[in-house]
Amino acid sequence: ALDTRKKNDFSLLTSLREALQEDRGLYLVYQPKVSLVTGRVTGVEALLRWKHSEHGEVLPELFIPLVERTSLMRELTEWVIDHAITQLSQWRDRGIPLPVSINLAASDFSRPDFADKLEQKIRSAGLAPALLGVECLETEKMLESPAALNGLEMLRSRGFKISLDDFGSGYSNINYLRQIPMDIIKLDRSIVSKIGSDKTSRIIVRNVVRLLKQLDYVVLAEGVENDQTVKILRGLGCDEVQGYVFSRPLKPGDFEAWYQARNKSRTEH
Repeated sequence: ALDTRKKNDFSLLTSLREALQEDRGLYLVYQPKVSLVTGRVTGVEALLRWKHSEHGEVLPELFIPLVERTSLMRELTEWVIDHAITQLSQWRDRGIPLPVSINLAASDFSRPDFADKLEQKIRSAGLAPALLGVECLETEKMLESPAALNGLEMLRSRGFKISLDDFGSGYSNINYLRQIPMDIIKLDRSIVSKIGSDKTSRIIVRNVVRLLKQLDYVVLAEGVENDQTVKILRGLGCDEVQGYVFSRPLKPGDFEAWYQARNKSRTEH
């Protein structure tokens, strides 16, 4: 069984290398973030998808862990950055000046020239760094790597907005807040999803939000799926939400249509 899995993994990595080289099969979808104060769309998170020629849609949780252990990770990161910046430029030209955030690994931040190159790319496109958000996923690895923390600090000093993902899941703790330079804290769906039915979860989220607001973070709740949760989060002082209650991740054209329709219905009201 192990042998078969290794063969499958190797085959998947080979296919992904080809997909990157030929720019075929990989694409980004965008999930909106919505303000609980104004109801406006505040930005989108870019999520990587892969339509394999034989296997159809391959989930990121299947191929990202494989890629992280190889030199291909760097190429994949560059692909995501380039396509996100291209999308930002297209939307700016169409009058949709929304920031896009991308997910990056600790190994990306650890590269000494990463912040400089990212700033160069975004400025070459005539865009401000604040339009490209950076979400860090691997908090534990970040804390173990002084180079990664330094890389984050350099990104932040250049004007990129930094988000900490999945806060409240697993072993995430308050200590992160003192050690990692950030602007936005994303509350994990595992604690957010229960606040409608579970008093303990509600009390935890209320106090976490209060603490984060006192520390001047923007607080965003992930995985919000119903209006009741939106109402509770608004009452608890949460700033923004993303989740199926507003929209699933959308391809660029579908997102534009959704965005225009939402703006139209808001102005009519």
